[in-house]
Amino acid sequence: CREICIPEVTGLQVPPRDPRSLAAALKRLIADPLLRKRMGDHGRQLVEARFALPLVLDRMMSIYRDLS
Repeated sequence: CREICIPEVTGLQVPPRDPRSLAAALKRLIADPLLRKRMGDHGRQLVEARFALPLVLDRMMSIYRDLS
């Protein structure tokens, strides 16, 4: 998901239908626990900042108000 995966920050991206690239990315993550931790922490922060329930509800309510 492009909204969540920022290459080298919150995750790794590989080309579609490219099993060799996927295998290389997985090997990299398996071999580097600090990278996994850093990306996981950044991913959590990003999701909490952008998709916390109160924020999503406020955005939805704003859309409904604009429609009425």
